[in-house]
Amino acid sequence: MIRRVLAQQWSSPTSIGWEPGSYASAFRDVFVISGPLALGMTGYAISLVVDRLALAAHSKSTLAASGPAVFTAMTLITFSAGSIYFFQPRFVRAYATSAPDDFSNLAVELRGSLIFGLVAVTLLLLCFPLAAALSLHSNRPAEIATEEATYLRLMGFAGSLMVLNAIGASLFSALGKTSTVMRVSMVGHLTTAACSVTLVLGYLGLPRMGISGSAFASIIGATLAFLSYLYAVPTGLRQSLLYSTNKGSSSQWKSLLTLKRLCAAAWVGANDSVDEFGNTLILWAVGMIGVAALAANNINILLNYIIVIPLIGIGNGANVMVSRAALTQSSVTVIRSVVASIAVSLGFSWLIFGLLWVAAPSLLSTIGLQAYGDTVYTLSVDVSRLIILYAVAFSISFPVSRALQALGYQKRVARTRLWIMFGGSVPAAFLIATLSDGDPDYLGLIWVSLSAFEAIVGLRLLYLLNATLKTTWKNAE
Repeated sequence: MIRRVLAQQWSSPTSIGWEPGSYASAFRDVFVISGPLALGMTGYAISLVVDRLALAAHSKSTLAASGPAVFTAMTLITFSAGSIYFFQPRFVRAYATSAPDDFSNLAVELRGSLIFGLVAVTLLLLCFPLAAALSLHSNRPAEIATEEATYLRLMGFAGSLMVLNAIGASLFSALGKTSTVMRVSMVGHLTTAACSVTLVLGYLGLPRMGISGSAFASIIGATLAFLSYLYAVPTGLRQSLLYSTNKGSSSQWKSLLTLKRLCAAAWVGANDSVDEFGNTLILWAVGMIGVAALAANNINILLNYIIVIPLIGIGNGANVMVSRAALTQSSVTVIRSVVASIAVSLGFSWLIFGLLWVAAPSLLSTIGLQAYGDTVYTLSVDVSRLIILYAVAFSISFPVSRALQALGYQKRVARTRLWIMFGGSVPAAFLIATLSDGDPDYLGLIWVSLSAFEAIVGLRLLYLLNATLKTTWKNAE
C-alpha cells in the first residue's frame, strides 16, 4: 500500500506543488507543526545535559546516585505522562469537527484527560515514596542509597506537574498552536537547567544541595511551565470546560473513564516506559563490562540525547498530522505525513551528527572527560561515531509509532516494542557484556545491537501501518 501510494504520488504532476496531497505541502506541515515541537524538545535535551554535567561536577557519590535514581524516576514519569498522549488525537478530532469558536466538544475531551491525569498523579505520588523506600534496601552504599531516596521522594511532585504539562502540550498541539508549546517548553526547561546548576553546585550564595538540588530544579521548571499553559488556555475553552463540568451528567462522567479508554491510554504510556526501562537495563549491562565503559557510555548517552530528543517532537507532530488525516480517511495524507516526518528526522539526525563528529573531541575535552583517563576519553570518542546508527533507526520507528497510535493501534505498537526490547535488545546487551571479559571496546557492539533492534521495531511498525491502511481504508486513494 505504502509503495503504491508513493509511486502514484511521485508520478503525479501535482505531487511537487503546494496543492493538498503533495509532498511540498507535507513537508510544509512538518516544519509548521513539528518544527516548534522539536525546538521545544531541544530545550529538554539541554536541561538534561546541563543537569548531568552539574551532578558530575558535584561529587562522585552524587553522580553514582543519579544513574539509577534518574532512570527510575523517568520510567515512572514516562509511563504516566506518555499515557496522556492517548488524548491528543481526540483533541484534534473534537476541535476539527466543531465550529471555530465552539469549544464544547473539546471541553468534554479535555475534562476526560484531566480526570485521567489526576488518577495518574495520584498513582505517581504513591509510587515514588515506595521507590524511595526500596532504594534504601538496595546493596549500594548507604550514602548513595540515601541520596537516591531523597531524589525520588522529591521527583514525585515534579512528575505530577509533568503529567499536567503533557495535557497542555497535547491540547495546544491539537489546536495547531505548537509555537505555544515550544515557548512554554523552552522557558520551563531552560529554567530547570539554570536552577540545576545553581542549586546542585551552590551558586548565588545558596548551599550545595547535590542531587536534591536537581529535583528542586525540576519542580521549579515544571511549575513555571504549568502556570504558563494555564495562562495560555483560550477563554472560550475555559468557559466551556467549567460549564460542561457543572452541567455534566453522571453518565457523561462515567463515559470518560471507560475501561477501554484507560487501557488504551496505558498502552501508550507503556510503549514509552518500556523503552526507558529497557535502556536502563542495558545501562546495567554496560556496567558489567567495567568502569571505563560505564563512564564513557554516560557521556555518549548525553550526546545521543542531543540528536534523539528533538526527534520526539517531530514524532508528536506526526501524531497531529495523521489524526487530521484520519478524519477524512485519506491514506495518501497519512503516508505523505509519515514519509515527510521520517525524512525531516533523518535530515536533522545527520545534520547534528555531522556537527558532533567535528566537535566531539573538543567537546569531550571541554567537559573534562580526559580527567577520567585516556582509555575513557578514546572509547567515548570512538563510540560517539556510532550514535548515528541509533538515531537513524529512531527516526523511522518513532514517527511511525505515533502515527499508528493516532489511528488507534496503541496496543500493537506497545506490544511490538515490548517483545523486541525484552526479547532482543536487552538479552543481546547482556550477552555482549558477558562475552566482553571486561574489554571496554565491546561497548560499541552494544550500541550497534541496540540500533539494529530499534531498526527492527521501525520496520515492523511500517509493516503494521501498511497492513492497517490496506485493510481499514480499502477504498482510499
